[in-house]
Amino acid sequence: MGKKRTTDEFLIQVKADIDQATRELRKLTGQLEKTDQAGNKGGQSLQGMSRGMRSLIGVASAYLSLHMARRLIEQADAWNTLQARIRTATRETGDYNQVAAELYRITQSNGAAMDTTVALFQGLARVAPELGATNREMLQLTNTVQQLGVISGTTRAQQRAGLLQFTQGLASGVFRAEEFNSLLENLPELANRIANGMGLTVGQLRQMVLEGKVLSKDVFEALRSQTDDIERQFREMPDNLQRSGQAL
Repeated sequence: MGKKRTTDEFLIQVKADIDQATRELRKLTGQLEKTDQAGNKGGQSLQGMSRGMRSLIGVASAYLSLHMARRLIEQADAWNTLQARIRTATRETGDYNQVAAELYRITQSNGAAMDTTVALFQGLARVAPELGATNREMLQLTNTVQQLGVISGTTRAQQRAGLLQFTQGLASGVFRAEEFNSLLENLPELANRIANGMGLTVGQLRQMVLEGKVLSKDVFEALRSQTDDIERQFREMPDNLQRSGQAL
């Protein structure tokens, strides 16, 4: 039932968007009607132009309805797939509803893609037992790491690559040079924050990584200790077109 309610809410929102677009088209059509009436007084050419515009609006409205219907089906399917992934990640803990709601909140708050957020949480949830962490703590880490991606000012592709290496590093138990180098390249602020949390410079942290001395637990605790400070820094970041558009 929870899945159906979530999907229904999504479909209702998309229908509302379609209705809004339709209202705007009708408003434009009404304005053209007034123009047409003026055309009766001012000449047949303006009247013909108005009729042509109304015809164009009709075609555009039909195309919009078909396009939005197709997008609705695609988005609903993608949404259901994401919900299935969240259910898989919470099968053992049984807190699907809470986790799904929080992941949506994190996504909207950070202006991120939902699939990226879910993938990050999934990766973190797999290593939670080894870290002795709860889903609540993994959600907090998901939010923190995603915010550091924004602070780093990297592209979405770079964030995906860096986050993949980050979760792999946590899963291995010991951070390796490959994962750390990916962080430096794709998410430098994340690497910097790990170093800060461990009381090291980035150079010192890299040397410890090469020596196999940086454990997943160390990284987890280093980031947890800076959650509030990272949140404050993130709030100071200006919105950009990509984040605002993604949230919409």
